[in-house]
Amino acid sequence: MRKIFVLLALILFTLVIPTGVVHASSGITIDGNFDDWKNQPVQKWTTDHFTYHDVGFTTDDKNVYVYVSMAPGNPGNYKVMQPSGYQITINNHTYDLTLHLYDKLWILQPGEGGRFSADVWDRTKNHDEYLNNAGYILREKEADGRGNDVMEVAIPIKTFGDDVNQSSTFTLKNTNLGTDEITTSGASTAPYALAAIGAIFAAGGLVIYRRQQRQKQVVVNEN
Repeated sequence: MRKIFVLLALILFTLVIPTGVVHASSGITIDGNFDDWKNQPVQKWTTDHFTYHDVGFTTDDKNVYVYVSMAPGNPGNYKVMQPSGYQITINNHTYDLTLHLYDKLWILQPGEGGRFSADVWDRTKNHDEYLNNAGYILREKEADGRGNDVMEVAIPIKTFGDDVNQSSTFTLKNTNLGTDEITTSGASTAPYALAAIGAIFAAGGLVIYRRQQRQKQVVVNEN
């Protein structure tokens, strides 16, 4: 009996390890190096069909990530980062994301950057979550000497509480940047997979236990 349970435990351990690998990190690091957004969902948003903003949105097991480049290579003047108006909707519940940039927007010079904090407001629960040093902003220096603001921010999945489940979809919009929106999914199924494996493990152990009990009963009766 003990050997069988050891074998089942080894199988359970083996199955849990790939679960973590399948739901790996998105590869986004909040460091002001935006190359890791090249393979992520990024759209062109605009309010005037003249200045176009690059907006990215993705998730992984740990965070929801937002990326904005205000007007890369565009002739428009709307290049200072938009700090508010970001709405993240999860399963019909809306959260407002505000970037704490007011101490930086008017002092950064082209080529300068730094970390910033943010707030996430839960409209349903009337609750505010403060995210310390959650993002990074860089005022990129363009060929004409002007600066174009680029930022990335990570919001921990736990910020959204029980709104996140196996089938969650995440939608980002900001009417200050355009009328479009980005929808993505990526909530981890690891807890559900682990629970399912645990249930199989328990059920298998129960079946084996009952079978052995029946075998013992047969032996007793024969004697």
